[in-house]
Amino acid sequence: MITMKIVKRELSSDHIHPNVFADWKVLVVDENWKQRQRLAKLLTPFFKKVELIFDVKDAIASLVKGDDMAELVIFGVHFTSKEAVAWIKSLKEFESRPKVLLCADTVEEELESTANAIAADGCVAVGGDDGQVMGELAAAVGEEFSMSDFVEQSEPSGELAEPESVADAATESEPEIEEIVSEEMVAEEQSDFSLATELTIKDVIEIPEPTDIVLELRELFQRQKRTRAEEIEAIVDSDYKLKNRVLKSIAASFFGVKVKTKISSISHAINLVGMKPVVNFVNLISLNTASAKRTGKITDFAYKYWKYALASGIACVDLHPHIAEKRFDFDSSDAFLLGAIHNLGIVLISREFPDEYPHMMSEFWRKHHSGEGQNELEKEEYGFDHAQVSALIAKEWQMPEDLQHAVASHHDLAFKSNNKKQIALHNMLMLSDYMTNHYLFNNFDYTLLNKDVGPAAKAFGEDLESLKKMKETIRSQLMANINLIG
Repeated sequence: MITMKIVKRELSSDHIHPNVFADWKVLVVDENWKQRQRLAKLLTPFFKKVELIFDVKDAIASLVKGDDMAELVIFGVHFTSKEAVAWIKSLKEFESRPKVLLCADTVEEELESTANAIAADGCVAVGGDDGQVMGELAAAVGEEFSMSDFVEQSEPSGELAEPESVADAATESEPEIEEIVSEEMVAEEQSDFSLATELTIKDVIEIPEPTDIVLELRELFQRQKRTRAEEIEAIVDSDYKLKNRVLKSIAASFFGVKVKTKISSISHAINLVGMKPVVNFVNLISLNTASAKRTGKITDFAYKYWKYALASGIACVDLHPHIAEKRFDFDSSDAFLLGAIHNLGIVLISREFPDEYPHMMSEFWRKHHSGEGQNELEKEEYGFDHAQVSALIAKEWQMPEDLQHAVASHHDLAFKSNNKKQIALHNMLMLSDYMTNHYLFNNFDYTLLNKDVGPAAKAFGEDLESLKKMKETIRSQLMANINLIG
C-alpha cells in the first residue's frame, strides 16, 4: 500500500518536467458533481486556478465575458447539437482560444466524434490513477508532465501505527491526495453504539422520519448514476417553503457564494455550488421541520437550539479550510451539516421530557459550567446520551458515515483513532462547541475547557487567541443570518 503526498517545493533545474501548468487557469465543465470534485481535487495543486462550471451555456458566458481568460477547458458534459453549434460560434468571440479537452472514464469512438464536432484538442480518460490522468492531459495539449516530480512515495512499515489522540494529532504541512483506511480502522469507527442502545433510544425517543422529498431525492440518486439539476429542482420545487429556505441558505454570507444577482432557482444553486451542498441543506431544513412536527411549531427551547445550531454550523464552515487543506472528502456544506446536527439529540430528548430534561440540564450547567459530564448524566438517567441520539438521526437519514461517527463521539475527550479524518472532524466539533455553547447554555464558561481545547486547537492549526477572535466573527455572521432559523 503506497501513500502519495503532494510536495510543495521549488523544482531544481535538474528536473526534466517542471510544472507547465503553474500559470494556467482551467475551467472544468461537468454536470456530474462527483466528477467535477474529482477533477478539482486532482488539478488544484498544479494549476493557478480551477473554476467549476455546470453546463456549456455558463462556460461560454464565463469565457466570453470573463476578464480572467482560461488557458484550458475540460468538458465532461454530453453536448447536444444546439450546444455544439453555440460552442463553435463562441470560439470566434474569445480574445484568445483556450485548449479544449473532452473527458470520460474511458475514451470511446462517440467521445472522439464529439471532440471533432466541437473542435476540441483531444480526449482524456479520467478513470485511471492521478499520475496517468495528468500525463494524458498534458500530452493532449502538447505539454510534458511527470507526477513523479511532485510526489513522494513511502512504503508502510507493515504495522498499524498507534492511534492518535485528539491532543497529539499532528498537523500535516503537505495535503494528502488519498487517505488509506484499513478494514480494521473502519470496523473500529462503526461500533459507535450497540444495537441494544439503538433499540433503547427508539423505545424512548421518536426519531423523525425522512420527509417525502428527502426520500424522493434518495431514490433518484439510487436509480441513476447521472442526475440532472432539473430533476432535483422538480422534486424540491414541490415544497415552496423548503425551496426558499434552501436558496436563502446557499446565498447566506457565511457560505461564501458571491453572486451579483439573486439565486433564482434550485438549478441555479446547483450550478453555483454543486448538488451535494443543495441536498445537504434540503436534508437539514427537512430535519428542522420534522423535529417540530409533533406540535406544529418550534418551542422556545428548540428555537434556542436552532439558533445555537446555526452558530455551530457557521463555526464549522469557518474552521473548514483546515479540513480542506488535508484534502479529505468533506466540503463546507458537510461541515455546516455536522455543526448543526451534532447536538440535535438534545431537542428530541427535551421533546419527550419537556419539563424534566431542560430543568435537569439547567441545574447541571449551573453547577458544571464547562458541560463536562453531561453525557454521563444522560446515560445514567435514560440509558443513552444526546450524542448517540444525534448519531442515530444521522444514520436513519442516511447521512455520510464519517459524519455519523464524528457526531457519536464528539463528547469523548479521550477519543483515539487511526483515521486522521475522524481526528480532524472530532477536533472541529470540539473547537466549534468551545466557541458556540454559550448560545445554548447560559452558564457555559469556555475558559474551563482551555486545557482540553488548547492541544486540539494546536493540532487543528489554531490557537486559543484566534478562536476568541473567531467567536466575534461567528456572532456577526449569526446575527446577519438569523432569519434562516425556521
